[in-house]
Amino acid sequence: MDVRITVPYGAGEVSCSVRKGRAVNVVRAAAPEPGPSVSEAEVAGRALASPIGSARLSELARGARKIVILTSDHTRPVPSHITIPPMLDEIRAGSPDADITIIIGVGSHRATTREEMARKFGEGLVRRERIENHDPADGSRLTSLGRLPSGGELLINKTA
Repeated sequence: MDVRITVPYGAGEVSCSVRKGRAVNVVRAAAPEPGPSVSEAEVAGRALASPIGSARLSELARGARKIVILTSDHTRPVPSHITIPPMLDEIRAGSPDADITIIIGVGSHRATTREEMARKFGEGLVRRERIENHDPADGSRLTSLGRLPSGGELLINKTA
């Protein structure tokens, strides 16, 4: 008889069968899944309203003309559609006329498509905000900040 093992992967799950006796152990959480006492949006709002060890984002943004938000790409399960909108609201509370750009850090992955952006951030945010994929291979979009202690050159996105 086989042992069926299922693990979360991306937006779904991946399963496999292992012959009984070949599987050493399958560890499952003993605690029940906690039910939400507050919504994810409320958690994000509370965190922005009461940051730990820092002034509020609205205070940090006060008077800023250009602001860049760095975020993860489509391969990371970050709930950006929940976290980015209240961040933008908080930034604009401190600097209503700021020019804001959201840069997607793709690392070694391909660029995030518009459809993937809409899934990650929400269609409305994609329509309203300036969002760009970082392209580490495009030298014209990079600028050098000098040498690292290791001797390597520190290149960053020019917008950032």
